[in-house]
Amino acid sequence: AAAAMSSRVRYQSTRGGVHGLDFSDILLSAYAPDGGLFVPELSTMPNHIAGLHPGMTLAQVTARVLEPFTGIALADCEEICAAAFLSFNNGLEPALPLVRAGRRLLL
Repeated sequence: AAAAMSSRVRYQSTRGGVHGLDFSDILLSAYAPDGGLFVPELSTMPNHIAGLHPGMTLAQVTARVLEPFTGIALADCEEICAAAFLSFNNGLEPALPLVRAGRRLLL
């Protein structure tokens, strides 16, 4: 059996009636029970993405950005992203210009 996924980021309704939900709780919901849309709670969002370095593929970077929001294991997330990107640009992954700016990497 697959392990339950749990995202570090929590989600709330734009109308304020629902908060503290996991990605798996909102994934298939069109709207929050109070009629609002689900958005990440700012206090739970990461302030940086660890493990980025020049030379990474678009799928690798995308997986590292998505993982805290979804709770999908990084290796699985990379595989999903790589498969999704195959349908773009005749299967050729575009160059990803990660540029070092001081201690940070910028896209």
